[in-house]
Parts: sequence; C-alpha cells; structure tokens
Amino acid sequence: MKCNVQGVFKNIRYRILEINDEEYILDMGNSIWKIIFPFLHWVLPNPVYKINNEIVDKLAVPEREQPKTISAGTGALGGLVGVFLASLIRPLANMFHIPSTSLINYIITIMVIIIALAVFVYINTRSKRNLTTIVDYKHYPRKKLWIKPPSLKFFFNICFSYLFFMAFTVVPFMGFIETGNIIVFFGGIFCLFITYMINYFTILVGNTTVRFKD
Repeated sequence: MKCNVQGVFKNIRYRILEINDEEYILDMGNSIWKIIFPFLHWVLPNPVYKINNEIVDKLAVPEREQPKTISAGTGALGGLVGVFLASLIRPLANMFHIPSTSLINYIITIMVIIIALAVFVYINTRSKRNLTTIVDYKHYPRKKLWIKPPSLKFFFNICFSYLFFMAFTVVPFMGFIETGNIIVFFGGIFCLFITYMINYFTILVGNTTVRFKD
C-alpha cells in the first residue's frame, strides 16, 4: 500500500503515516536493536497507532519546517573531511597518547559505547515524554506494519553510510586500545554518534510503501 510519511513537530522519534485516508503514528524508538541496527526498521514489523485528524493537526510539522532529506553522500563527505583533517594533525599525534595499558583502554572504550547508547535511549525517552504530554497514543488501536525503503538508491545510501561510519568507529577504537591516542579516540566517538543517528533517517518524510502484518 502507498503511504505518505510526515514528521512530528520537534520530535525525531515519531512519524505520521497516511495510509488509505487513515492516519497512524509510527514509533521508531520502541526497540534498542533498531537504534543499533537501523536496517531492522525495514526487516521487522513496526508498531503504529491509529489516530484522528485532530491529533495529526497538533503533531504534524508545519509544511515550511518539514525536515529535508539528508543524503548519505553528504554524510560520507563529512566523514571524508574528518579523515582529511585527521591526516593534517597526524604529526601532533604522539603528543596525545595517554599512559595506560591496552586493558584499561579497552574498558574505557566499552564504557564510552555504553554511555553513548544510554544518551540515545535518553533522547528516545524524552521524545516519548514530550509526545505523551500532547496525546497518549498507546490508548489508540495498535497495529504492526512493514515499511519498505522508498527506493533502491535510498537503501544503498543508508547501507553505505552505516558501514562507512561504523568502520570509522571500530578502527579508531581499536587504534586507541592499542596506542592510547586520545585524538583517534575522539574521532571514533564522533563517528559512533553519527552511526546511531542514522536510525532516524531510515524513514524520512515523503512517499513509501507499507504492508500491514495482519
């Protein structure tokens, strides 16, 4: 079925879906696994709640403020710029080594990954709290549906962006564990946050195709 996707005003966790002249609210933050692996939005069924037009009017982003599509190529370009800047400061790298063992660096890395994930869980929780002050959507009829990527190009763009930033997360973290270089570590943290943010770009404003589970 054809579906029109709209954003929710100042809330990145939710989308409004218009399907066959009926309105639904999509919860993109219902699973921690979908934050870590954004492809699961297309593989697993997503929970939606049927709402009325009055609620949609309260939640919808004004047309002039609809979020623009951020292409994966733009994100990749940002990553390449970061790599280029890192190469420029490479001569100073030895000044930023911390005197610690690989075990300590490993523990620090694991803690940072957990903290970063906790930050995104907090963002999701806060987004839910903000929405429920307007409408307690879980009291409305609940269904599940599969959402397809709007195009094959979009699918490959998301895949490329995810793998690109995941690689530039893992490699710097491994380098930090071995060398203790704090500059490399900060680069890995930056790419980790971008990797998590890709979750919110798997379902963008526009037209797509859905299929209800029932």
